[in-house]
Amino acid sequence: MGGSAGAAVLFQACGLPEKELLIDSPPSMPEDLVSGIDNWYATTSQQAGRSEGIVVRVMEGRAKKVEGNPDYPLNLGGHSALSEAALQGLYHPDRISSPLVRTGPRGSGEYREISWEDAIGRLSSQLNELETANESNRAVFVTNPQGGHLGLVLNRFV
Repeated sequence: MGGSAGAAVLFQACGLPEKELLIDSPPSMPEDLVSGIDNWYATTSQQAGRSEGIVVRVMEGRAKKVEGNPDYPLNLGGHSALSEAALQGLYHPDRISSPLVRTGPRGSGEYREISWEDAIGRLSSQLNELETANESNRAVFVTNPQGGHLGLVLNRFV
């Protein structure tokens, strides 16, 4: 057997074992995204009821890690456990991923999933009923103070 044929047999025998690969990335990844390379994005978190500067490690389109941003003047790299755990809201299997409607008595914890179209229709119907009955002041929107674009949208909504 020639040297190159022997090397081919040796490399074939030392190859990776066949296994099922799990695709964990979004199907519509940008074409210019390099697989296996991470990117860090600076942003802010409102998880703790105050603004915290954070940087988020993203690999293949998925957020993987949250760290405090040392250049942010309010927290200088520190961040809360709530900001650290924010990724659980994105990926935890028990997270709420669609609208829910209560099916049992209040406090029973019994809910069922409904579509977004159904949820928006129900909300619109209830708000229209309040407006027709001249009781729109009974609708309350409870949130932390919001700034930026989200604040503008919420103020316009209410």
